[in-house]
Amino acid sequence: MKGNAIFLTAIERDGMPRDDPGPVSAAVTEILHATAGLYERAGFVEPWIGYLAVVEGTFVGTCAFKSVPAPRPHDPSGPMAVEIAYYTLPAFEGRGIATAMARRLIEIAWQSDPTLIVAAQTLPERNASHRVLQKLGFRHVAMAHDPEAGQVWEWQLRMANHRPPLPCSSVATRQEPHGRPSGQRRARDRGGPSLDGGAPHNRTEPLI
Repeated sequence: MKGNAIFLTAIERDGMPRDDPGPVSAAVTEILHATAGLYERAGFVEPWIGYLAVVEGTFVGTCAFKSVPAPRPHDPSGPMAVEIAYYTLPAFEGRGIATAMARRLIEIAWQSDPTLIVAAQTLPERNASHRVLQKLGFRHVAMAHDPEAGQVWEWQLRMANHRPPLPCSSVATRQEPHGRPSGQRRARDRGGPSLDGGAPHNRTEPLI
């Protein structure tokens, strides 16, 4: 986000922000509840959790890892992969927030394991999420099937392809401040906090 630092504050196991945010909107409350539901099914293992994005004390979006890193089905002996998701609140779209959130999740992933493949999915069309991923160096690697969205594009990023290059030694580890509203999704783009299991999507609407 131009000129302003973006911070991530963790969403706890009970669905509450780690830092006291003060009043939150109904949309944010819905997302927090959905994230808690995801934890019940997928587990709560830091840092592979959901986060609220904060700029100057205001919640501007939300992002998450869909699960803990796991082997890829077609290459079980190779590097593990982790899928990211993000959603920008409508009032803050068009300011580079989706890109900043995705970049922060990448940093967190590689702080844990520099060999991880960071994955994302988008609808099979050119859209805002597509541009976010390309900007960060993701490559379209295959078509995939998502139970909710159907056919999707699968994107992957390895550390060597990141833009700009991100040495592991320089990765940020802070997840902080607090603020107000927030929402959620995967590297797809949708139109509101419709969450399959509580995590963000990246599938049907502009997220940057």
